[in-house]
Amino acid sequence: MRGKSRGQNVVEYGLMIASIALVVLFGVHSFGNQVLLWFTPLASHITTTGT
Repeated sequence: MRGKSRGQNVVEYGLMIASIALVVLFGVHSFGNQVLLWFTPLASHITTTGT
């Protein structure tokens, strides 16, 4: 019975990881352009000087 429970836990963790990955992909797809529009002006204000 112990091996069956362990296999069930692995499947549950796999489903949780897959669900989190889908949420992240959905978020990036939905908000990606808005974040890019916010970061572009911010990045133009950051200057680096080589020493």
